[in-house]
Parts: sequence; C-alpha cells; structure tokens
Amino acid sequence: MLGLGKALGKQASSSLPGTGDSSLLKHFTFDSDTESWNAFNGTIAWTESHTPSSDTQKTGILSVTDGSATITCTISFDFDGFIGYDNTQPMYYEIVFSIPTLGDFTGIQKVLYGADGSEETHGVVTQDEWVTINGELASSGTSDEIVIYFTPTSGVASGSKLYIDSIKFSHTDFR
Repeated sequence: MLGLGKALGKQASSSLPGTGDSSLLKHFTFDSDTESWNAFNGTIAWTESHTPSSDTQKTGILSVTDGSATITCTISFDFDGFIGYDNTQPMYYEIVFSIPTLGDFTGIQKVLYGADGSEETHGVVTQDEWVTINGELASSGTSDEIVIYFTPTSGVASGSKLYIDSIKFSHTDFR
C-alpha cells in the first residue's frame, strides 16, 4: 500500500494510474512504507521516525544505507505509467532529508532525470538537521526514472545513513 494520506502536516497526493488526475503531482511521504523506491549499492527501509539532535522529530521516513565506500549509492523511482506524466515536460522536485552524523554522507550529490537526461547537482549540507533542496530537471532522456545520488565522505566504510522525510515531484513549478 502506498502511503497516501496526511500525517503530521505532510499531505500526500499522487497521480497513480486510474486516479483520473490530468497533471503529475507525486508527493512521497513514506507514512507506512518505501513507496516503491529502489536502491542500487545500498538498502532502503521504512523507519517510523527520526529525530536529528539539532532539529525536530518527523515520522514516516525512508532510511537509506550505503552498501560500499567505493561505489556511489543511489535510489530511483520509475514514473512510467503515471497518469499526467509526460517525459517531454520538465520535472520539478523538492527533497527533505537529514544526514545523522559527521563521517557519513555529506549530501545529495545530484538528481538525474532519465538515463541521459538533465541533472541538478547539490553540495555538502549541514548535518544532523532537516534540509530541503529543490530543483528543475529539463528533460528525461531515454528513461522515465528519477535517480538520486548520495555523496559519501571519502574513505567511509559502508553503512553510512541518510533519512528522507519526503520527496515531491511535479511538472508544475511549485517551488
């Protein structure tokens, strides 16, 4: 079951096949599961809550754990088949996440739209608090996947963690 609903101020909405929506708006809130995200060179899991030491608790969390210190960990989601999805339209996004401690991930390296589509790069972020990043991806290239790359600190053994509270995508600029 997808985590559709409202929890602690996170409004979930979707354009799932068969819902009749005419434009794409997908807000992953991770209220009860991983909502069909996939991991490469790492693992993902649903976590009930996470509280950074410098910020407030949030519930319904996607936990990402790096599988190797030498290969970049990524997560991805395929939009093929979503009503309102059009791979010729730009994709806008917002990601709310937290990196728990120094020595783990340093941030989200980039967000890629399709296999050879456009990408947005992001840098090092403040750790141990909730951070919001957003961007615009112009074209999807040859696939309908959104891929998020994480940047581990060099020399860190596998096991680095990152927590995602929500991810929002739309063809309309909501930023």
